[in-house]
Amino acid sequence: YYIAKTSRSDQLPAWNDIQGKPSTYPASPHSHPGSEITSAVANATNADKVDNYHIEDIQNDAQTRVNNHASSKQTHGISSGYYIAKTSRSDQLPAWNDIQGKPSTFTPSSHTHTPGQISPQGAGSGLDADTVDGKHASDFMNGTKAYGNVTYTDSIAAGQTLTKNIALGGNYKHGIAVLINPNLSQSGIIVFFGKDNLKTLVAGYCYSSTTGRPWGTAWSRRFVGSVTSDYYGYRVASNTKEVIVQEIYISGNNLRIDFKNLDTTAHSLNVTIDWEVW
Repeated sequence: YYIAKTSRSDQLPAWNDIQGKPSTYPASPHSHPGSEITSAVANATNADKVDNYHIEDIQNDAQTRVNNHASSKQTHGISSGYYIAKTSRSDQLPAWNDIQGKPSTFTPSSHTHTPGQISPQGAGSGLDADTVDGKHASDFMNGTKAYGNVTYTDSIAAGQTLTKNIALGGNYKHGIAVLINPNLSQSGIIVFFGKDNLKTLVAGYCYSSTTGRPWGTAWSRRFVGSVTSDYYGYRVASNTKEVIVQEIYISGNNLRIDFKNLDTTAHSLNVTIDWEVW
């Protein structure tokens, strides 16, 4: 603070010397008679209204107009078929519960899961893998074996093939069969087979036209062109060498055996087969 100066010789403050004076001064609370009011208000009694409406009348009318406006479904350039949306939220943002026609489920976007995210796992989970290391169940060896035996005495017409199918009752990949002609004590072969007919292998006897006697040997279906012939496995399927075993292999869930009559006359089978598959 400092010592003030004045332009008056009596040292009293002069009005013109005062700096920063306000240009107007708020009036203290007071009243006026109606005769002193010179404005559009007709008299002091009507001064609390505007055009004969109290302020609360104006507010109520404004709210009514807002409500009526909000109830209007189509306005403000909304295209045909669409309406102004309403919401139950005071902040005017859309509320989830106000949305109509929501789907009950949502299709997920394409995604993957790690094995650890699949639950439950193991026994009782109901999970069924399509393959194991790229192999289907049909590619694996059956854990059980099946056995059987059969005797065939059917007649085969000249030049015809007779197919026999033995139902195995399951999926098997390998097998072995022993074929014997009951009428020939020296006949008999062992056949090793699978699902590929060309991979059938045979051990048994051949008939030597030179010595007139059979002798033991082994051969393959691929090499001979059939399981037996008029030389390999001589007369194992019939009393005549003209009836041969063309095929033995696993076809689907059956053991398939094809017999063929190479002669120009009919002949009958006479063969007993014991088989095992796994």
